[in-house]
Amino acid sequence: MANLHPQPLNAADLDGLFAHAFAPYRHLLLAVSGGADSTALLHLVVTWARARGALASSVSVATVDHGLRSGSAVEATAVARMAVDLDVPHAVLMWTGDKPATGIQAAARTARYTLLRAHAAAIGADAVVLAHTQDDQAETVLMRLARGSGVDGLGGMAPVVVIDRMAIVRPLLGVPKAQLIATLKAGRTAWIEDPSNQNTAFERVRWRKAFAHLEGLGLTADVVGESARRLRRAAAALDETTARALVPSAGIVAIDAFGVATVHWPRLLEHPAEIRLRILTWLIERIGGAGVPVPLARLEAMTEGLEWRQPTGRTLGRVMFAADSASTDHVSLLREPGHVPPRVQTLAPGSSCVFDGRCHVTLSSQCPQAVTVAALGAEGLQHIIQSGMLKPRAPVDALHALPALWTGDHVVAVPHLGFASVPFDAAWVTVRWVWE
Repeated sequence: MANLHPQPLNAADLDGLFAHAFAPYRHLLLAVSGGADSTALLHLVVTWARARGALASSVSVATVDHGLRSGSAVEATAVARMAVDLDVPHAVLMWTGDKPATGIQAAARTARYTLLRAHAAAIGADAVVLAHTQDDQAETVLMRLARGSGVDGLGGMAPVVVIDRMAIVRPLLGVPKAQLIATLKAGRTAWIEDPSNQNTAFERVRWRKAFAHLEGLGLTADVVGESARRLRRAAAALDETTARALVPSAGIVAIDAFGVATVHWPRLLEHPAEIRLRILTWLIERIGGAGVPVPLARLEAMTEGLEWRQPTGRTLGRVMFAADSASTDHVSLLREPGHVPPRVQTLAPGSSCVFDGRCHVTLSSQCPQAVTVAALGAEGLQHIIQSGMLKPRAPVDALHALPALWTGDHVVAVPHLGFASVPFDAAWVTVRWVWE
């Protein structure tokens, strides 16, 4: 059962929570909404840092105003006052633009993380610190269990994850919310109650309320959190085995210069099913570049459901599985034809972009003009062949999906093919695949 009389956190508790968690970082950006959890995070981190005689890491604070409730601006202002009182810098990050009619909490979460990572990068912070608690972890695990998640999903939220080179740190995952509230009350620190936390229209709120019944059966937040920790440990072991299977010397997977992955199917089948699925997931995420998790049920259907026969002709996650022309033992994975991105990315001299979720493209400051980054396509491929370049020996669909630099309707460079038209200098652009 839950502890009915939780004790406030003390100095030793804070050192245990923060000393190791924050050691790798120079500058922390705390995400503070004004609710009990994030208010506690703010006060606890500042208290801990000052007790050490100096800030172990610089600390800044940001509040995301989603603009979804009339009182959100007032709440952001209240957090700003807390930050002023604690002498730490604070910024309000606005979620602007149209809001979706459905899935609002998921969209708000995505927007929040995007805004926080961008602000952290802008101020030189190398970690965003979130106030997720043991209760949040348990709710997350149960929500994923209800969706039939596998080992990774049931591992819940990780204490540290890196997204786009920015660390997301959750130091309070082992702390019950009730203990944070007890700490705030002991320090006579006020917080803001978000009315949406009582709205049963949201799935997470319904699970939160269900815990009153689950705890009576022994399924407490700390028990669920402990299971999640053990599942993360198992997932890490599976990831390590998968990584060893992905190295070229293992002879299972090879990825060529055109972004085509070749899988030696019989050697893939020498591994347990879980490792096979992880290898294919890793490839689909990178070859497709969709930026969303691969649907496990669909991947199982096209592998286990086919009794692990080669799934040629099928597509998943913007990836097409194709028969290999050189060997019946091999299956090729390439960017799905017909779904290449439109020509939308303009690249100024000295800037970079990620094209199609698959390639990092950087234009040198020496380049005299901006260019457009777009898929080469059939028209572009025909243009460079007419310019005298021999057609590469690669699937034509893979060539069509390659990033090309354009000025107007003219292809000026295709780095993966070693093509550059006069007067464009090939040294002005560098391109690398995200998996390199």
